[in-house]
Amino acid sequence: MRADILVDHGVPAAAERELVSALAAAGVTAYARVLPVRRGAESIELLVLIAVPLQAFLTTVGELAAAEAWAGVRRAMRRLIGRPADDPAREGRSVVLEDPETGLQIVLSADLPERAFRQLTELDLSGFSEGPVRYDEAGSRWVSDLDEARRK
Repeated sequence: MRADILVDHGVPAAAERELVSALAAAGVTAYARVLPVRRGAESIELLVLIAVPLQAFLTTVGELAAAEAWAGVRRAMRRLIGRPADDPAREGRSVVLEDPETGLQIVLSADLPERAFRQLTELDLSGFSEGPVRYDEAGSRWVSDLDEARRK
């Protein structure tokens, strides 16, 4: 499986290499490149975008969930989306998984609980028609606000 990774220019090279290495250990060949600096209204509010066939990726990591390989991917993502006090630029920014075919996005925020990572590995994306998909802490589930609004 192949993944293209777009990394914010502020992400340390060591963190980028750790993510690429962790994905490789999970069977994903990842190619990373740094996003150009952008200013103004079109600024992207993400630290890392991982473009990968989502359902295949989630199925694969689900099979690896108990293995060290998936733990390494989780650790790398947590380090990227953590909010160190000395780096306020990361505030409110996320790691985003995006399916290159459908455009569906899954947003991984800094405060994502462990149960959300477990649920992510069992997530059936056919239940979502529009993204982004995010974890709803109150409902303890992954949701698409756009899909939810359309159902009401």
